[in-house]
Order: sequence, then C-alpha cells, then structure tokens
Amino acid sequence: MNYLGWCIKKPGKLAGRTHQDWLMEYAKWTFSSFPYHRKGQPLFVHGNYNARTGCRKEVNLKDGPDSSVTIFMNDPIIVEVIGVNYIMGDADRLGKTIKNEEDIMCALNFEDEMHSDGKVMFKNIMDSHFTDISSCVERIRTKIFRFSASKYNPYLQEWDIPMPSGSHLGAFSSQLLLLKIPVSGEYLLKFEARSFSDFESCGIYQIIVTKRNAASGISSSQINDLKDRYSDLKHRVISVTTGKIICIHDFKDPSGHVKLGKRK
Repeated sequence: MNYLGWCIKKPGKLAGRTHQDWLMEYAKWTFSSFPYHRKGQPLFVHGNYNARTGCRKEVNLKDGPDSSVTIFMNDPIIVEVIGVNYIMGDADRLGKTIKNEEDIMCALNFEDEMHSDGKVMFKNIMDSHFTDISSCVERIRTKIFRFSASKYNPYLQEWDIPMPSGSHLGAFSSQLLLLKIPVSGEYLLKFEARSFSDFESCGIYQIIVTKRNAASGISSSQINDLKDRYSDLKHRVISVTTGKIICIHDFKDPSGHVKLGKRK
C-alpha cells in the first residue's frame, strides 16, 4: 500500500483547507475548553504537553483498544509533530519579553532552528513493517492572529510556562503532516521530534477507521491483546491502567531529575 499517497503535501489541500489553515484550526482546538477528539470531527494528533508523562499515547498496549481513537474514512488527520507558539507579553526562550509582532517572529525563528526534522511512521496492523512518511512533514507558520484560551482547558496550567486564559495575539510554527485514510481498518501512527535538550515531542496513536454509515462501536474481532503486536513501542509509553511511566530515560538529566518540556 502506498501510504505516501494518503498524505497531502503543499500546496495541496485537505478537506478544502491548506496547511496554514489547519494549523490555525489546530491552535483553536488546542486552547478550547474541550481539546479531545469527537468522532466525525477532524483528528488533531499531537505529542505530550509535559515531558514528565512520557510520550502521548492513544493506544492501549495491555488491555485492548479501549484507549484508541475511532474515526470515519477520509476524516482529516492533522499531525502536529512538534511546534511552538509565542504571544504578546510572553517571554522568548532567552527570557526577553515579547512586545511587538517583530519579537514574535524572531522568537519563532530562533525556536525553529532548534527543532530536529520530525519522523512519522505509519502502518496497517497487518503490515510487517512501518512505512516512513516523514517526507510529507511540512514546516508551517501561521500569520499573527487573535485566539482565545479557555479557562476550562485542563492542560494549559500544566505547561512549564502556564498559558493564561482569555484573548491573546500570537503566532504558531509547527512541523505538520496532513493525512487521510481512505480504507477502513486498524492503523498505528507514531512520531517524534526533538528540540532543546529538555524537550521531545512524541506520540503513539492507534486509529480505528470505519465507514461513515457503520456502527461506532469496536467489533469483537478487534478486541484482542495488543501487547505483543506493539512490542516495539513498549519502552516509549506509560501504563494505561496506572499511569506509571514504563521508561522515562529520554527525559532525565544526569542527576536523575525529570526535565520539563517547553510550552507547545
């Protein structure tokens, strides 16, 4: 299967939207009061907000696919491999206060230089090996625009620099991959990229794809033990039932202390 053909590269559009359009939609979703996937809506895929919790995981390696994501065929999938935002009044990586639009752009330029090229792997569960679709990752930046951060968002206060609620003027820069899956089935998507020494964005998503007129539930044939099937990923995830980190060596400094990731 040519999974590269399922990806959208610039200047192509996904569901009528460009890469920049989707990055702005991702930003609105990220700061909304309900930043979770709703079936039938675009699937926004991102890494963890906080390095202390290891890789973001939407896959249950132990108990079956109850923590997976279910979407319809050809639903837009927006993968934010790694990214950053800066807003007016924020401080840049060097601690300088951002006072104008030029400062925002300078902060994004500096941050982008620190990001490694993102790596994205994709496969159907029946495939023997992952397909590398990293060549479809695009570096995208939004214009400066006004957006709102909800006070009900459960993540914003957990960032290393908490995001205040309310209206903000800022811009986003990301490595973005746009994807659609035109064939029903079960797929695995994993990605990662590094920035400064204290931050890695990574995620693992199990994606169940159904026809739009099909029942939303998961068939009994899909409810099986995934532990061995995804054994190559065990060292990168946390326990579904306990939340205990299986292995966090990527996020510790020499003293053994866990480092915080930067704001997304």
